[in-house]
Amino acid sequence: MPTDLGIDDEFSSWNSGVKHFTDYYCLWDSVRNANSLISLFDPELEVDMLNCLLDVQDKIGWLPDAWIAGHSAMIQGGSSADILLCEAALKGFKGIDYTRALKAMRKNNEVESPDTWLYGRHLSEYRDKGYLSTNIKHNSVSRTMEYAYQDWCIGRLAEELSDMALASRFYESSKKVWNLWRDDIGFFAPKRPDGSWVEPFDPAYHTPESWNDPYFYEGNSWQWSFNVQHDFAGLVSRLGGQSNFEKRLDDVFDKGFYYSKETMLHIPFLYHYIGKPELSAQRAKACLTKYFRNERKGLSDNEDMGCQSAFFMGASMGLYPIMGQDLYLLSTPVFERSEISLGKSGKRLIIEAPGVTESSIVQSAKINGKALDRAWIRHAEIADGAVITLKLGEKQSNWGRDVPPSPMSKK
Repeated sequence: MPTDLGIDDEFSSWNSGVKHFTDYYCLWDSVRNANSLISLFDPELEVDMLNCLLDVQDKIGWLPDAWIAGHSAMIQGGSSADILLCEAALKGFKGIDYTRALKAMRKNNEVESPDTWLYGRHLSEYRDKGYLSTNIKHNSVSRTMEYAYQDWCIGRLAEELSDMALASRFYESSKKVWNLWRDDIGFFAPKRPDGSWVEPFDPAYHTPESWNDPYFYEGNSWQWSFNVQHDFAGLVSRLGGQSNFEKRLDDVFDKGFYYSKETMLHIPFLYHYIGKPELSAQRAKACLTKYFRNERKGLSDNEDMGCQSAFFMGASMGLYPIMGQDLYLLSTPVFERSEISLGKSGKRLIIEAPGVTESSIVQSAKINGKALDRAWIRHAEIADGAVITLKLGEKQSNWGRDVPPSPMSKK
């Protein structure tokens, strides 16, 4: 967790009347799920942290992706703050100047960075070609994918602020993600500056120093190809439909491509997007058993600013967030009852699953006593407190067949 330095107290670089935090190392990790969890049980803290980022932007000129001891640090894939600010607006958080936030977010897309190690984007190729080519030494494909999702977040915040012309422009820009999709192999892949595909290309390969891979940051195309959070429906379609998508998900696990890593933590829950939340629950529980153990080396990967703990908590409660959106995916929990205090409001979210076992399948659900046929909910449905009750059984059910919203399929 970032360290709370108070308001003009322990941070000596400037006084601004804004609570300051340090040790954001880094948002690229925590954005995947930890910030969403904080937004649930301590929304006031999330607002304070986002206002700190905006305050830093005012002073240094750019939203930081990592902020340590008064200095920006390496950007791993664009500006994750764009995602968090969009998510906060969609969840209705007060106390943030979203007009100011939108201006800061747009800068990442519109202004050339003086130092892409620390600020902004590799902008010229992304803007002019619609993708980053092999001219970029490191992570050209994964950066393109992340920039595109951040563009969707900029567009969504613009829509929230009723600027539909701006929203439309950024929604269109977010479609650039598909410029690096290869239909012939069914994976994201690198292009040369002239638009030709890199050959040969193996979607299962990355360099031994994976953070220095020329195409994908800390992973390969098998893993990164599921990072299209604004258009999972488009991914299902491009893979040939629901049965093919299910097979691709199965292959990720069965062929050993999945491990407990930031950019993959959402993958067990993607069966929701073909209307099979019971398969999400099975995969998530298997991951809990395999990658989280009650022993000295109980985590299989770095904690990475809370993302591992957030996966454990979300999967155990059967409530998993999609970053940048106000959406949670519901699945079979581990516990018979989970109770979350919703910040300082005094209200609570309760998830009940009486009699849950390892093999339980949700038969039906209710929220505040009313039938809930879908395996997803919006933040507004639980923000003022709620009781989600799951009826369980051992047999296959038809609950949750309605797939979650996929934003770009409606834009």
